[in-house]
Amino acid sequence: MEKEDLEHLEQSIEDELLDIPEEEQIQIPEKVKKARTPAQIAAFAKVIAIREEKRIERKKENENKAVEEQKILDNKIIKKAVALRKRQIKQQKILEDEPDDGKIELPKTVVTKKPIIEEKPRLIIKFI
Repeated sequence: MEKEDLEHLEQSIEDELLDIPEEEQIQIPEKVKKARTPAQIAAFAKVIAIREEKRIERKKENENKAVEEQKILDNKIIKKAVALRKRQIKQQKILEDEPDDGKIELPKTVVTKKPIIEEKPRLIIKFI
């Protein structure tokens, strides 16, 4: 019930506002901005120019950083590739030097015995 009454009241208020002719409605004047002084305009132009210079400078710095990082990354990749190639060459030499006897010699392992240490009796002192 209350919702219906509230909706009806809102509708009646909207209807009353729409029935008022435009001449009788209150006109709210728009705010007029002050005109900027020539000194303010010049200062703003100077700030914009400085901001543009800084932006270009930051852009160049970021590009230089990206180039440096790419060079470092390229050097790492080249070093890794050289290391892998050396490893492949060593493996090829080992494979070429192996005899074709079909016998694979396993390395001999030497097992040493650990020395047995006799435990000494412990002296336990209790304070009461």
